[in-house]
Formats: sequence, structure tokens, C-alpha cells
Amino acid sequence: MITIPITFCMLIAKYLCLLKPFWLRKNNKTSVLLIIIILAMILGVVKIQVWLNDWNNDFFNALSQK
Repeated sequence: MITIPITFCMLIAKYLCLLKPFWLRKNNKTSVLLIIIILAMILGVVKIQVWLNDWNNDFFNALSQK
């Protein structure tokens, strides 16, 4: 049995062919809205994590100076 190696480009092309009908349908406003909400939530979580890291830096630097 001969196996054909799948390259990364072939994998992406197959993935896009699979997703194309979903994203090109007429009534996919709900899915686009949900993607936007998910991305906004991810960015919000990242912003909160960066803020907490900055706060922890200031907090532990203040503790080490005492």
C-alpha cells in the first residue's frame, strides 16, 4: 500500500473547500455575529491577563522593596 503524504497546503485547501459552503450561504449572520463575539471575548480575556500581570509585577516589586 502506497501512502501519499499530505502537505500543509493540501490540508488547508481541503479545509477551505469544506468551509466554503458554510460561509457563503445567504443567512449566516448569526454565525458571523457569534465569531465576532467570541473574538471580542478572547481579546478581553487577554487584556485582563496583561493587566493582572502588570499589577502583579508592581505588587511583588513593592513587597520585595520592604
